[in-house]
Amino acid sequence: MHNVVLDTNVVISSIINVGYSNKVLYQLIAPRKITLHISTPILDEYIKVLSRPKFTKFKNFKTNSDFILSNIYKVGRKFTPDIELDVIKDKSDNKFIELAVFSKANFIITGNTKHFTIKEYKDIKIISPKEYWENFGKK
Repeated sequence: MHNVVLDTNVVISSIINVGYSNKVLYQLIAPRKITLHISTPILDEYIKVLSRPKFTKFKNFKTNSDFILSNIYKVGRKFTPDIELDVIKDKSDNKFIELAVFSKANFIITGNTKHFTIKEYKDIKIISPKEYWENFGKK
């Protein structure tokens, strides 16, 4: 079973449209076919970003985001990383790498190719929801 860390944009995308992010969250993480690793800083970012007013234009966004957050908290395996890394240009994204390294995750799933310009870090693959689904999710 794979251990994964989800970037915030994957959570948002899973709410806004039915695409690869949605498939990863609902068809793999929710039924616990893969294990989601989470930390307090990442949960805090999910909550903060999902609360932005710009998302209110999407039908039922608040209800759906509340549902997803509560389920992420239930199914996610919680860690408290005690390492600090400086790998990603956008310093706020280093928390995803820190969690993945600390928790020994196999993947970071992100749609953020602007900041996550590397494809791997210490044997942790950094891939898009589409890449993950097409290579591992359909099996």
